[in-house]
Amino acid sequence: MLALLNRKVSGDASLILTQQLIAALLNIAAGSDPAPAIATISDAQTLLAEFSGKLPYGVKTSSPIGQRMVADGQALKSYNLGY
Repeated sequence: MLALLNRKVSGDASLILTQQLIAALLNIAAGSDPAPAIATISDAQTLLAEFSGKLPYGVKTSSPIGQRMVADGQALKSYNLGY
């Protein structure tokens, strides 16, 4: 997980989402209220489950699934920052 968190995103929607998802799950494990993020976490996990193998998946941010990943990543980033 640390390797994924430290990896440069470089336009890959799967990495944008994964980095924020990992941070959100760690925040919840540390005691943050999961309620504001639970639906987004569920959607993020569903999106990532569509792929197999190791990350990164090379999902273009401009693709339909990439746009959903980026939107979830942005929502989780807001959660991770305490908004």
